[in-house]
Amino acid sequence: MNLEATAMFRVALDLRAALTSNSGIGEVMGGVMLLLFGMIASVGLKSLIQDRADLDKPRNLIIVSLILVVGIGDLSLNFGRFQMGGIGLAGIVGIALNLLLPQKSCLTDIILSYKWLL
Repeated sequence: MNLEATAMFRVALDLRAALTSNSGIGEVMGGVMLLLFGMIASVGLKSLIQDRADLDKPRNLIIVSLILVVGIGDLSLNFGRFQMGGIGLAGIVGIALNLLLPQKSCLTDIILSYKWLL
C-alpha cells in the first residue's frame, strides 16, 4: 500500500471515529485539511520536479514564488460581494502571470539592471 492510500485510509478511520462518537469534528476536519493542502503542495512540487521546471529563469521563479505566497498566505481579494482567495486566487494569479510576463530575456534585463539595489 503506498503512502497516499495509507494516509487517506487513516483519515477515513479518524473521520469515522469522530462522526460515530461525539468528539470534536472541528479538530478532525482541521487535520483533514492540513493533510489535503499538504498533499496538494506535494503534488505541485512533484510536478515541478518531474517536468524539470527551470527555476533559474527569473520569469519562472517569479511565477512560482507568487503562486506560493498567494496560496499559502491566504491572500484574498474582494470585489463588492464577490470574494476570492487561497488556492483559487493563486491559480488565477499563476495563469495571469504566465500570460502577462514576457517569455524573452527583457525581464531578465530589467531584474539584472536593478541588481545594484541588493
